[in-house]
Amino acid sequence: MTLLHQDVNLWNQWREQNLDTKISLRGLDLHGLHLIRANFNGLNLTGVDLSDADLSGASLIGTNLRRADLSGAKLIGCSLVGAKLIGADLSHANLVASKLISAQLVGADLSDANLSNANLRKADLLGAELRDTQCHQADFTEADLTRACLGNADLQEAIFKHTNLTRASFNGAKLKGVDLRHSLLTDAALGHAYLVGAIMNQTVLQTTHLNPDLLRGVVIQDT
Repeated sequence: MTLLHQDVNLWNQWREQNLDTKISLRGLDLHGLHLIRANFNGLNLTGVDLSDADLSGASLIGTNLRRADLSGAKLIGCSLVGAKLIGADLSHANLVASKLISAQLVGADLSDANLSNANLRKADLLGAELRDTQCHQADFTEADLTRACLGNADLQEAIFKHTNLTRASFNGAKLKGVDLRHSLLTDAALGHAYLVGAIMNQTVLQTTHLNPDLLRGVVIQDT
């Protein structure tokens, strides 16, 4: 796709004029390209190399990005609603204020990524790697983070309402002011997690062990 290497505006114009054309960019090397506000809606980008690319403001709604390499990519304000990111590498990516509503991120690597203010409502993050991520004020409402690893992540003021966090690992995570209302934390690991000011109304904590010294100011209610 030479248009992507030349001018993203030309690419977007071509897409608008060829809406019925089936396109597959499977396995394409787009490493380091400037793809700001590019339209990749609904395309097959399986295994594509977008590492270090600038996709700020890009639209990837419903895009297939299975096993894609997005490491170090800039995805600020990007729309990935319903995108398939199963097994994708998003390590060190900048996803600030991105929309990942209902995105499929099963087994994805988001380690060291910046998800501050990102919207991950109803996203599937089963077994995802979020170690050392920045998730300040990120919204994980109704998401599935079963067996996800969030060790040492900055989750301050993040929202986990009605979220499945079964067997998730929060060891060493910063959870100051986090909203865990109605969430499921069965068998979750919270060793050395910093929970000052966390809200845990009607949170299920079966077999979850909490360090009393780290619970200062936590609001826990059964009803």
